[in-house]
Parts: sequence; structure tokens; C-alpha cells
Amino acid sequence: DFHGSIRSWIRKENLCPDDTFLWVCFFCNNQYRINAAGSQVSAQELKSTFEHSLEQVGQMVIMLNDFFDPIYISRAWCIFETYVCIDKGLPMTMIVPPGAQADFKRKL
Repeated sequence: DFHGSIRSWIRKENLCPDDTFLWVCFFCNNQYRINAAGSQVSAQELKSTFEHSLEQVGQMVIMLNDFFDPIYISRAWCIFETYVCIDKGLPMTMIVPPGAQADFKRKL
């Protein structure tokens, strides 16, 4: 679903895949991995790291697993990321996998 969602977004936004780069928070600033390693990283340090990275990237793409019960909105860290994006006045786009898009259209 990750690949399909990104591919659909790139196509919809008319972006060149070879010139489109993504900073994926889960891989670059994984709060679970940091905490599991017994690190003394504070919530403020995680916040600062995310804010700096988001400002450098300049926009946020939120990937939902579906329209009807997205896991994203049940996770405090994800809500926090959304808050930071809004607070910084950066553009935000929500995307879903192609299958979830089709389910949504069928249910309309």
C-alpha cells in the first residue's frame, strides 16, 4: 500500500519520480526505536528533530490506510506531526492507497 499510495500521489501531482524525494518520519525519526533503545532522548528533542526536518522538507504528505477508520488518527505522534505542520503553516496533503480510494468511491 505504501508504494501504491506514493505512486498515485506522484502521478496525481504530476511529479517526476526520478526527481521526487521523500523523508519518511517512521524511518528517520522513529520514536519507538529511540525509546526501545533506552535512549535518554526527551520529547522536546524528538519535537525539535521533527520540526527541523519538516521545515527542511517544506510540506507533509499524510498516508492514511483507509478513509473510514484510519490508524493515523488514533496515534498521538501522528496527531502531533499534523499539529506541527499546521503550526508551521506548511502545505499538507492526505493520500490513501488505490484500493482504499476505490472502496470510498463504491460506498459513495
